[in-house]
Amino acid sequence: MVNEETAYLAKIGELAVSFAKLEYDLGYFLQVLVDRDSLIIGPFFIDRMRLRDLLNKIQQISKYRLEDEPELLKNIKETIKDIHKIREERNLLIHGVWDIERNHVLGFKIRFENGCWQHIVEKTTTPTKIDSLIRKCVEFSKKVQCWLEKFESKSLKLCPNRFGVTSE
Repeated sequence: MVNEETAYLAKIGELAVSFAKLEYDLGYFLQVLVDRDSLIIGPFFIDRMRLRDLLNKIQQISKYRLEDEPELLKNIKETIKDIHKIREERNLLIHGVWDIERNHVLGFKIRFENGCWQHIVEKTTTPTKIDSLIRKCVEFSKKVQCWLEKFESKSLKLCPNRFGVTSE
């Protein structure tokens, strides 16, 4: 049982690390999308932003800044949609209460309903399912890196930011 528990804990740790990297990459991408050279955007507006908000901001700003790059814009939109799909499952696995003997995690998605706090989500998982989430995180990070490389190559047609300045 100890080996199985160790395997689960290792997978949960790997998931946490891969998601942290993805969140960092997304935050940096948002910084570049808004204004790469700003000293205040990252620390004051992006740092500690919830993943849901980060994804929404990237989608909103990229629609404006990348309107002349429809292929990239489509890729960003699809990737963000895919990240949203796994975000809740990741939260459940990271923040849930585990019963490793039964491959079971209790996740608490609480809301106030009918005068009571309720709604508990239960999920059964395996190290293989967690591996799948880790692979997706790594894949998404690679996509974000590709987006950043396009910015670095300056081959993109960026629409001006609201101050009329491009990040070139």
